[in-house]
Amino acid sequence: MKRSSEDLSYPRDRAVSSYNLLTPTGIEAFDRIVGGIPRGGLTIVAGNPGTGKTMFSAKFLYRGAVDYGEPGVYASFAEKKPSFYTTMSKMGLDFEKLEAEDKFRFLDLLAIKESGLPLAIESVIETVEEIEAKRLTIDSFSALAQALGSSNELRIVLHNLLGRIVWSMGCTTLLISEVPIGESRIGFGVEEFVADAVIILREGIFDGRFLRDLRIVKVRGVKLPEKQMIFTLDSGFNVIPPFEPPDLVVWRSYKPPMDPSEDVYSTGIPDLDRVIGGYPRGSIILLEVDYRIRSYDYQSTLTIPLGSSFLLKGRGLIIIPSLGVDRNKVLEQSSISLKDRSDLDKRLRILTVRGGGEHDRCMVNLRGESIDEDYEEICKVEDELIAKLKQPVLKVVGIDSLTLHHGLRETLRLLSMDTDRIAYTRSLTFLISKPVYPKLAERISPIADIHLKLTREHGALILYGVKPRTGLYAVEVEAIGGFTSTKLTPIL
Repeated sequence: MKRSSEDLSYPRDRAVSSYNLLTPTGIEAFDRIVGGIPRGGLTIVAGNPGTGKTMFSAKFLYRGAVDYGEPGVYASFAEKKPSFYTTMSKMGLDFEKLEAEDKFRFLDLLAIKESGLPLAIESVIETVEEIEAKRLTIDSFSALAQALGSSNELRIVLHNLLGRIVWSMGCTTLLISEVPIGESRIGFGVEEFVADAVIILREGIFDGRFLRDLRIVKVRGVKLPEKQMIFTLDSGFNVIPPFEPPDLVVWRSYKPPMDPSEDVYSTGIPDLDRVIGGYPRGSIILLEVDYRIRSYDYQSTLTIPLGSSFLLKGRGLIIIPSLGVDRNKVLEQSSISLKDRSDLDKRLRILTVRGGGEHDRCMVNLRGESIDEDYEEICKVEDELIAKLKQPVLKVVGIDSLTLHHGLRETLRLLSMDTDRIAYTRSLTFLISKPVYPKLAERISPIADIHLKLTREHGALILYGVKPRTGLYAVEVEAIGGFTSTKLTPIL
């Protein structure tokens, strides 16, 4: 086959190949972080059975054909064509359509035996040439290796494939490799040494919950900013990028969701409402924050939408800032959803223990000398808001701030007193527990109706329910239909 001038940019001599040329995989966050995989090179995708290797490879081929005009071939020693097409169509990947458009070919090599391997390799090469494929997946090297038997034959087949397809044709190739359960070695110890990139897909347990992550062992010639990433098989293969909090201004375009029922408040986040059903009226919610979480991480994803939801529905909001949180920043965050400052003055109160400083109509200072005295002041402010607005009130309380000034025992006594009051007023208390004091969250959890935990893994923000128990959800902020919302993606 005659190669184009673009093909000629990939020298046959691997020693002088340009490995800084990357091709996108079509997996958005992966490409943003890594840049892609070596164009015209060999990438190993390894992992235990069921870790998502086929989904990764299929998305690489599908997006390559649809988004980048690069035809692809899937050479399978492990799966039948009808099964592959059925599975992928459920994920929104219409390979039958691509095949009809001469942008894709599926080679069913499942029944191949050792005597037929040379013919199978020739079939792959001919198909790549026929549709001028720029992307190839071989599934799997493990099945191929079992048919061959010896390491020496494996090397011969690998070099044949590499020499005639990858290096000569400039066809970016993914080689799927099965890692037996309980073993850490990739495949047969042959393929990883000739690969330009090695990606390992893994699954494990995080606090008793299922978690998926990928590890990039190498991408030749590329400095990697991140070598490990969370991914999910929810709606296909998707990588969760490290979390970067959005600018505060994005929350100006926030639209509060409807309350699930008369007895339940919305969490301010439609996805979270679907997961836990909302926050029951008259309840206490505990958010346990991991030490790796910055204050603005939980504010920009959880408390700003919750507070804005209450304010925009004409309800009152009381905030006792957590340690390290500037009350003026809290004022700025709370005002983002309301255009009229007079509405904010009516509905918002920020209480600080021994706050001092400049006076603002929304600011109230607690003396911090007696827990009973401070609680009396909190109740007074709450009663005034309820009487004025004829609506229940949300209290967002940095529990570590009260604990610092009054000690754990007195703070727990305050929360115990507040439990009956919350039930009577049908308001909502949202407690934020930072790991400032040992086992603080454990001591508070028994009185909370709902206990959520926010943590970070490989840079991604992860939320899950302790009570009620839920799986893991990746937390991001995005615009949906022109409105800003917190997005929760299940790790499946």
